[in-house]
Order: sequence, then structure tokens, then C-alpha cells
Amino acid sequence: MIRCANISHTYGSKEVLKNISFEINTGEVTAVIGPNGSGKSTLLKILSGNITDSRGEVFYHDLRLGILKPRELASCRSVVSQYYPDEIAFTSEEIISMPLTMKHNIQSAKRQFEIIDMVSEMLQIGEYRHRRYSYLSGGERQRVQIARALAQYYAADNSNGFCLFLDEPGSGLDIAAATIFAKLIKEIMAPDLAVFWVLHDINMAISIADNLIAVNQGKVYSNLNPNEILDGKLISEIFGVAMDIYESDLTGKKMMQPRI
Repeated sequence: MIRCANISHTYGSKEVLKNISFEINTGEVTAVIGPNGSGKSTLLKILSGNITDSRGEVFYHDLRLGILKPRELASCRSVVSQYYPDEIAFTSEEIISMPLTMKHNIQSAKRQFEIIDMVSEMLQIGEYRHRRYSYLSGGERQRVQIARALAQYYAADNSNGFCLFLDEPGSGLDIAAATIFAKLIKEIMAPDLAVFWVLHDINMAISIADNLIAVNQGKVYSNLNPNEILDGKLISEIFGVAMDIYESDLTGKKMMQPRI
């Protein structure tokens, strides 16, 4: 669905991404891991069209990202960012409904309510659905933004595929909410949906991902099978810490944790 070719990006004199090429496929979760400041969020912003001054090319269905009009881009991708302004003078429901009332994607009133009801139930935000966004906690706000992104997906014409870009969506969620969200992503995966998920929780990445991308010092290790990193060597190299591998007594799955 999405292909990037020889992507590079600099901040001042620092080159954070160097000649990166890989593909994002529908029907798959691509998890992106790496140290702070390694370029994970920058990569997501380039692929989603929110950074436009990078070198190289990004293609959506073989069309250059740079030639897509905003309405065309909105019909094939949605984005959940790390941060949003505190003072947003809308209710949770109004934010969720925004992609449903855009000129290019106006839904009938009945369909709007169906989608809003569906994503609100998915993210369990009924309690504060009509509350002003600025009154919510950080975790509650993140749920609302995730619901908005999902509403955009369900309202789109997905005949050519749709990509959900997630920039550390679990950063403001507690363990229970983060687990619910990870399970939700697994449940909603469909042949027309791609998920590009930046996160720090390595074990969550291993559990949820079909493909892994590791970013460090401008270099990208792409198309990694989650099981291939369970020897801990690559993770130790990327993060600079020794990793211990252990097996869950309950699930039998291998997990890893830093050696302290």
C-alpha cells in the first residue's frame, strides 16, 4: 500500500534518517521501535505527509505522496499523534465526528451516529463522550483521538487500502487501557487496513506485530520477523543494554527485559 524509497531527513546538521526504503502492507501491523531521538516519530510524520521537506519519495498505491490532495490523503490514512493542544474547545463526540463531517467525506446523520457509537464503545469512552475535551485526563484524551482516527477509517472508501498511523498511542494509557487497545487493533485488522505503530514497549511490539522496524542512528532494520529478535542481540545493539530472555509460565511466549 505504502512504499518509501531512499528517505533521508535532517534536523540542522544532524541526519536522523539515512536512505531508508521499505513497504507497508495492508492486513499487517508494522511496529516501529528504537531509542528516544532515533527518528521513529519523524519517519511516521514523513510517511503520513506531515513532514514534507525530506529527501526521497513516498508512494501511496504507486502515486507520489506529494501530489495527493488533502481530501485524497484523508481518505487513505489517519494519524494519532503523541501530543495535542490542551485547550481544544470541543466535546469528545465533536472531535470523533470531525472526519465524518469534512466536505469530502460527509456521512449521513444516521451513519455518523452509527460510527460514533461504534468507536466510542470500542474505546470505552461513553462516560465522557459528551464532556469537553480539555477537561479530560491525558489517557482519556488519547482514547478520544484513537476513536477519531478509527472513525476516519470506517468512514473512508477503503477499496485501495487505509493506513492507521499511531505515534506512541499508549504513552498516556494505563496498563489496562493499553492492553484493551492492543487487543482492539488485533480484532479490527482487515485485508484493507494497515497499521504503522511507533511504540517503546518491546514485548507489546513482539506480541502485536506482523513486521518489526527498528530505528537507530539513522539506520532502519526493516521487515523483521518478531520472532527473529527474541535472541536479544539486535535489541541489545540498538538500545545499548543487555537483555534477558524468558518464557511466560502462562502463555509459553518468549519475552525480554533489560538486565538490571
